Amino acid sequence: MAITHKSGSDDVAERWDRAFNILSQEPRRELVISLAGKSASDWVPLPDAAHSPHFEGTSEDLRLDLYHKHLPKLANHGFVIWEESPFEARQGPNFREVEAIIQAMTAAADALPEQMITNCRTLKPYANQ
Repeated sequence: MAITHKSGSDDVAERWDRAFNILSQEPRRELVISLAGKSASDWVPLPDAAHSPHFEGTSEDLRLDLYHKHLPKLANHGFVIWEESPFEARQGPNFREVEAIIQAMTAAADALPEQMITNCRTLKPYANQ
């Protein structure tokens, strides 16, 4: 059975799906977190801005992942603008869509289950568990 949307609602549903898909990968979440709260014209250095303590590869591995996988996806949806040389990124025109989700998660960190907070450097500082 196919799910259909009312006229005009598919754009909203697609935006939510896109935003959650983008945030489903840790390097992309880390980059969004690094850019959050900055001016739209502020650039952050890559791969450092997308690095996570959970990443087990080298800096070069992360650079390649960002270049070939994560940055094109983020840029394709207007969440970031990036440059190859110097290797850096800044907020894109749709950045607020993913930034708002990260901000909502940090604001609600106390309400999240403990297993979603433990060892999460993003949310742990906001939780009083």
